[in-house]
Amino acid sequence: MPRTSVAQRAGVESALLSGALLSVLTFIAFLVSQARLQQEFGIGGDDVAFQIAMALLAAGGGCIVLAAIISRHLRRIYSGIEEQIYEKTRALEKQSEKDRTILESIHYGIFVVDKDGHVIDVNSQACIILGKTKETTLGMSIEQALPLLQHNSVLSKQQHPVITCLRVSAVQPSVSNGNMNMRVADGTVEPVMLTVSPIWSRGECTGAIAIFRDATEERRIDYLKSDFISLASHQLRTPLSTIGWYIELMMNEKERLSLHQVEYIHQIASSMERMVHIIDGLLRVMKLENETMTPKMQKVDVQTLLTQAFMELQTFAKDRKIACHKNLPQKPIFIRADPVLLGIILENFFKNAVEYTKENGEVTLSMKEHDHAVQISVQDTGIGIPRLDQERIFHKMFRSSNANTMKTDGSGLGLYVSKIIAESMKGEITFISKEGKGSTFTVCLPKRKKK
Repeated sequence: MPRTSVAQRAGVESALLSGALLSVLTFIAFLVSQARLQQEFGIGGDDVAFQIAMALLAAGGGCIVLAAIISRHLRRIYSGIEEQIYEKTRALEKQSEKDRTILESIHYGIFVVDKDGHVIDVNSQACIILGKTKETTLGMSIEQALPLLQHNSVLSKQQHPVITCLRVSAVQPSVSNGNMNMRVADGTVEPVMLTVSPIWSRGECTGAIAIFRDATEERRIDYLKSDFISLASHQLRTPLSTIGWYIELMMNEKERLSLHQVEYIHQIASSMERMVHIIDGLLRVMKLENETMTPKMQKVDVQTLLTQAFMELQTFAKDRKIACHKNLPQKPIFIRADPVLLGIILENFFKNAVEYTKENGEVTLSMKEHDHAVQISVQDTGIGIPRLDQERIFHKMFRSSNANTMKTDGSGLGLYVSKIIAESMKGEITFISKEGKGSTFTVCLPKRKKK
């Protein structure tokens, strides 16, 4: 066969193959285009224009018509999206106006801070109370916008309740104990009641809300109550002392008394001691609240002090069959504190741990040393504190709802007094507790600065 015939046949076969391949690709493009348009733009089916466009596309000549149809539908989609955005924007603006109206109508001062403690919003009442303007307040750190004092000392940034809330990522609101003061723009100091609530977003603490108000009237009423309690306590001391003398006289003659009479005298003496203890606690509270009891700060070897305190803990726990453990350093560690007042804190920790722990339970005294502070902890395996009671555990005269399950004579003053004492020594008290599992109370005090 001539070479030209072979070449012609090869050319024809190649052309036929190319045509077949083009037909297949065109058909595939037709199917893909139809499916994509139906899925993404919602056009197709019985739409005559759509069917014509598809036919033209299959024939290879419908690109312009198809582009026009797609453009029309895209404009329709864009118009719908634009309308939805406008409606959403208007709804957000209305909600923002509503929130601002609510914020401005509240007669308490309100600060909103970010996670770093900088003010991102403030209401007019806060500016009025503090004598500041919104423009100068926004962006300030909270300790500058709301300067607080306690025991005549300005709280540092780390001591500020708002920063503390952010640092510990509190779950529940924290309420000040009523002993704080705020400094307003003209330099005067006013009593303040402060509540701080964390702001949570997607499991992360992103800021906090601080709500505060002038507490002058509450402070005046507290002073009146304190004066009354102080007077009553002093007046009660005289008859109690007389009762104590008569009890002592009767005990000196107990050989002439029956066993029942001696037992009655012991019960009277025990009740009198509890009454004296309550009166002493009330008087101590009055002195602390009126700031007439000031700590005598000095160099204290906390390791030696805790070793002695552990022996007292064993004395408390002996009758209740509670095991005592200690985890203390072997070397001397010095802090600046009032040893007498620190002893009161430890005594309150020990008594609570023992009284609210059942027989065969455990109490552990431990201490951890940090760069600038020491942490002293008392851990127990007792009844714990219900979650709903935990935010009020440092309030005066407060006892948790499950305290009556144990036969104790608590007055609700111990932790309140301990917190005030710790703060007067530039320290703080924290705790963790789980109902039915036990509690750990910790006092953190600054170390003695090296000269």
